[in-house]
Amino acid sequence: MKIDFVEDYNRFINVIYRNNQIINYMFSRKQIGFVASIVVMIVVYAASSAPIPLYSNYQSILAITKASLSLTAVTYFLGTVISLLFFGRLSNYIGRRKTIIITIITSIGGCLSFIFINSFEIFLAARLIQGLSCGLASSCVAAYMVDTTPNDSSTLSAIATSGCTMIGLTLGSFSSALLMNLNLTTIFLLIIILLVASAVLIICGEETVPTQPGALSSIRPYIEFPSQIRYLLIPASAIFIGTWAVGGFYQAFSSTIALDQFGVKNAVLAAAIFSSLMAPQIFGNTLIRYITKVRAQKVGMILFSISMILIVLSFQYKLVILFLILSILAAIFIGISFASTMEIILSKIKPDERAGVLSTIYLISYGGPAIINLVVGQIGNSFTLIQITIGYTIFVIFTTIITLIFAKE
Repeated sequence: MKIDFVEDYNRFINVIYRNNQIINYMFSRKQIGFVASIVVMIVVYAASSAPIPLYSNYQSILAITKASLSLTAVTYFLGTVISLLFFGRLSNYIGRRKTIIITIITSIGGCLSFIFINSFEIFLAARLIQGLSCGLASSCVAAYMVDTTPNDSSTLSAIATSGCTMIGLTLGSFSSALLMNLNLTTIFLLIIILLVASAVLIICGEETVPTQPGALSSIRPYIEFPSQIRYLLIPASAIFIGTWAVGGFYQAFSSTIALDQFGVKNAVLAAAIFSSLMAPQIFGNTLIRYITKVRAQKVGMILFSISMILIVLSFQYKLVILFLILSILAAIFIGISFASTMEIILSKIKPDERAGVLSTIYLISYGGPAIINLVVGQIGNSFTLIQITIGYTIFVIFTTIITLIFAKE
């Protein structure tokens, strides 16, 4: 019996459409696509953050050292870099929706890896797979979101593409922390169900990019940054790497901060620490409409640097409430800097450049911090948590200086 996967896929899509006539009558398929892209981005990133509050549990069960914890962030970043470097333009050839379905399947693979985890090697493999799914989402889902944004608003696109990842990371970490009394298998099974539901929603959306030849040739290392925006590369890189490096620090050490710095072994506090640098970025994203974009870049990075200096002091005196407040402020300033940079870039590129440029943006955002966290992983056991935080703060100040020198409209 011959199996035609393309025919089966098309038949499945037709069944979905026939059973969603009411939805298609009430909403345009473009509107459904925009909502679907938001849901997929949130759920995929929620899946990637679900294990983070449980790191201290995994650390004791799998005998993971402090330096090895940093390697989990490196592995995750490596997965995203591989996706963005090799598959960043794939959706331009096979279509956005098919690439998003591949993204969802990859994310499900990461969840299954955590269900069957029994060694540190599988832990790293699971984080690698989750990194692959997030890297794919950063290109194809983000591009689909921009394609289907109402009225082609670059401001809404910038807010949505950066905000949804933060919502997903926050929901994933808090959900797993609150549900940790359940079997861990249950947590990841629930996420898998949401991923399957989001896949159905994607199928109901409008395809914005027709299939065309060249898919295989697109799977090769390629960095796309058109000539009209190359002058933005230095300040954008400084902002992306400086802010996301700190995000990698919070990802790797949120449980360690709760336990070692504040003496609390609590998954909810670990989730709060991680989320305090993620969720509030949404508020920063919305503030960019009230200030010129270049000024937002500069002011955001200056205030972010000040926040990091104060965070070191909160560590020194073990002031957990002050630390959380400062982390929230730092997140808002990250949101201002990142979203303003994204809007400047998105407003200056053509539709057929979106997937490639977004891949490059996230390649920089993930690749730079991967290198930094790799270095921390090599030397982490030789320094205290406060000393490591000071190192990150110095790096943030350096990227702020670069931004002040080179940022322009």
